[in-house]
Amino acid sequence: SVEFSFDSTVYNCYPVCPTIHTSILTDPEYVSKRYTWNMGNGDVLHVQNPRYLYTSPGTYNIVLEVTTPGGCSSTYSQTVEISGPEADISLSDTIVCAGGSVHFAMTNAVNVESFVWVVGGGDSYANMPEVTHTYDYVPQSGYFPVTLSLQNGNCTVDFTEQVYVYRISANFNLIDSNGSTVGEGACPPLEGRLEYSASAEVTPHWYVNGVEQTETLLSWTNSSTLVDSLNVVSLSVTDSLGCVDSISHNYLVYRLPNAQTYGDTLICMGGEAQISATGGSAYYWELPIGDSAQIQKISPNEATIYYVYTFSEKGCMKLDSVMVDIMQGFDAEIDGQSFAINVGDTAVSVVVADSGLECYVSPEEYSFSGNCDSIRMFPLENTSFTLVLRDTLGCSEKSFNIYVDVDMKLTLDVPSAFTPLSEGDGNNVVYVRGLGIKQLRQFRIFNRWGEEVFFTDDLHTGWDGTIGGVVQNQDTYSYYVEAEMFDGSVRTKKGNVVLIK
Repeated sequence: SVEFSFDSTVYNCYPVCPTIHTSILTDPEYVSKRYTWNMGNGDVLHVQNPRYLYTSPGTYNIVLEVTTPGGCSSTYSQTVEISGPEADISLSDTIVCAGGSVHFAMTNAVNVESFVWVVGGGDSYANMPEVTHTYDYVPQSGYFPVTLSLQNGNCTVDFTEQVYVYRISANFNLIDSNGSTVGEGACPPLEGRLEYSASAEVTPHWYVNGVEQTETLLSWTNSSTLVDSLNVVSLSVTDSLGCVDSISHNYLVYRLPNAQTYGDTLICMGGEAQISATGGSAYYWELPIGDSAQIQKISPNEATIYYVYTFSEKGCMKLDSVMVDIMQGFDAEIDGQSFAINVGDTAVSVVVADSGLECYVSPEEYSFSGNCDSIRMFPLENTSFTLVLRDTLGCSEKSFNIYVDVDMKLTLDVPSAFTPLSEGDGNNVVYVRGLGIKQLRQFRIFNRWGEEVFFTDDLHTGWDGTIGGVVQNQDTYSYYVEAEMFDGSVRTKKGNVVLIK
């Protein structure tokens, strides 16, 4: 048989550890036994005489089961009632940085006549269900004990928590490639490495202009010539317990000078030019000038690029250049200085030169120079021409005399036969030909029935043997030609031309 009893089955305060008296009879008495105590709240013990602390009020049905190896068992139960003030306690946080606040709340209070919050550091609050307390310093122990003490008659029940208070501080610098700390800013590119210091082991988080960064190597440029570029770098550090500190620094990437140069030019050998730079507060011209004046007068002996550094008021520099080229002397020859042509023909003199030139021909009448690669002359009588070649700056020039002998031969003719292009090789188009023809007035072709099949007044246009795109039959056609000659006379000619297929 199994029985047990308590000194009392009713308790008006907790925590409480009821004294249990057990009475167990077995036959035989020495047989081994297994004890199973269900303490009424889900906890199970396997001892003969348990000591169990109840930390909250309630009605607990305690059950003991004793079992022998042979499978015999006996069960006994008894109820214990425990009462007293009770409530739920909550803290908004148990870890704060110095200066942080914790909100304490008591809810679901039962049988509570009065209560006191003791929040540490000598501060307490009586009969206030909710309290917000600020911890301004870090205690030597690193934490403040927080106790909610509940009273009901002679029963006092304490609930204790701990609030840990920490203080961390963070700072950082931007270190340039020379190992120096960047102050307000620098000229572009501003490059550096972020280095932080903190009072504890922390996890850093970097932000540049509000955007989180994973790299601590920074490089900023600023192509503006109007304003400095502002970059805001922020560091937020968090220690292993969640305490946070943050700090921000502003860095300026200074604007570049609005540098411009003037004076790119081409001058004659021995000539002088003026070059200048603008847009800065100071200037320096590299060698061969080696001077800081904004405007320079130079007289180079060869083509030269002059480099100038333009500085802003904060010392930011921009490099630019001015090109001064020298017009060198030129070599030139002409192919053809004496010609014999028939009146109406053209004499062509080819210019062979090593650079672009300007050319002038006199007399200008009956000549054309084009782009100076060739000179075309078409005088009506014997003429002496003068060709002048000059570089584009007029630094140097060369002259050539060209003589054209003009013969006054006058002829007017038309071929006697031709073969259309579609019918094979040969004279595919019939033209008016001759010497000394100034202008074709008319060229007419008629078929055997007297019908006109072709007309032109263009010396360079002929008949291809077609009418409306259709090649005509093989036949004999008559023609009539009238042309003005260079001597002022008008010549005519009649005849026949055979279309051969």
